[in-house]
Amino acid sequence: MHLALLMVLAASGVNTEPAVSFKQALARAAEGFWPPLGVVEVEGFWAGEYRNMKFFLSGVGVRNRREQVAVDRTTLKKVFHTLNQYGFADMPDQFGGKPRPTHGPEVRALVRVRLGEVEKTVLQIRRGEQSQKFLELVGKLLALSQKLPQGIVPSRWSEALHWILEDRLAPETLTAEVVLETAPKVFTTFSVDGLWFSLAFGDGKVHTGWLPPPRVKELAKLALAFEKFGSPVRFPWERHVNLHVAVLGQGVEVMGMSWAGEPGGEAVNASQVWSSLADEVYSFVKELALTPAGH
Repeated sequence: MHLALLMVLAASGVNTEPAVSFKQALARAAEGFWPPLGVVEVEGFWAGEYRNMKFFLSGVGVRNRREQVAVDRTTLKKVFHTLNQYGFADMPDQFGGKPRPTHGPEVRALVRVRLGEVEKTVLQIRRGEQSQKFLELVGKLLALSQKLPQGIVPSRWSEALHWILEDRLAPETLTAEVVLETAPKVFTTFSVDGLWFSLAFGDGKVHTGWLPPPRVKELAKLALAFEKFGSPVRFPWERHVNLHVAVLGQGVEVMGMSWAGEPGGEAVNASQVWSSLADEVYSFVKELALTPAGH
């Protein structure tokens, strides 16, 4: 399975150029026309607290990384009108951060917009020249998020994964990262956040696109196989494996690694569970590598 995966990775390409520019896509969105897949993410300080909001074009919202809320079309129109009003498409990728960046937390505010296959991210970094206009934009978007009704907050990670499988929570709420050692010291990393996935290969190639909701449910089901174990789950495996799946900030981390000494009972049981799932995980990654770039 490792050899087959490596052959696929070697043949995989990178994304093609989008058919329209981001500025064109945002202008259409401001007029009320946007693609079925997309997200506006904003984070920064509002009313004395650091907050985060994701407005998905599907009508799902994730507020402060822990609550699923409903986003109506009227709110989405206001979001895009605000972005257009403040000239987001013409803003530089970064404000501040110069001349003395540090190793500490630097991001003061962020807005990321992804419309289909085009995207733009703007950051405001501490120190250096700051943009009050950008902070006002962040504040306007966060204010819109706070006006949305109370949503859904699961009490534990296994409950959240079950709710995704039962369609009580949207697949957009799931985040995941999978790291596989496909050959000695050669790693493939897959991540998904809000249906947008990235697949990074050992040779530096990166494959990205939108993950269909049924595939997200596959990840939720795989993670639930470890429902009866504590988190993190550690077990002996001949090559490095790391699987982290979370829903609204609650999740499970599964780690396979070389083992020193005799593993305990839970580790042995977890190793058996992973052994039953490994082929599914490798197949999942292999199929993504074969997906046309940008899809």
